[in-house]
Amino acid sequence: VGQPFTALPLANFSEDTAGTPTATIDWGDGSSLAAATLVADGSGGFDVLGDHQYLQAPRRPIIIHVPDTGSGTLDLTVQPQMWPRTESH
Repeated sequence: VGQPFTALPLANFSEDTAGTPTATIDWGDGSSLAAATLVADGSGGFDVLGDHQYLQAPRRPIIIHVPDTGSGTLDLTVQPQMWPRTESH
C-alpha cells in the first residue's frame, strides 16, 4: 500500500479478438479505469500488465475488461494479494 508498481503481470488470455486487442483495468479501489498493457506471450495469447498505486488495501477484485467486437467483452477477475516489502532502502 502506498508503493507504486509498474508493469505488474495480472493475467493471461487467449481470446480470438478481431484485430489488436485492447484492455482496461478496474483496480477495485474506486480509481478511474486504467489502460492495460498487452504483450503477446508467443503462444497466441496475451499477458496483461498494469501500473497502479493503492492508497489503501484493496477490498474488491481487479477486473480486466477486454472488448471483442464479435462476442461482447471478456472480463478477467483477479484477486489482489498484498504482502509487506522485504527489501530495505
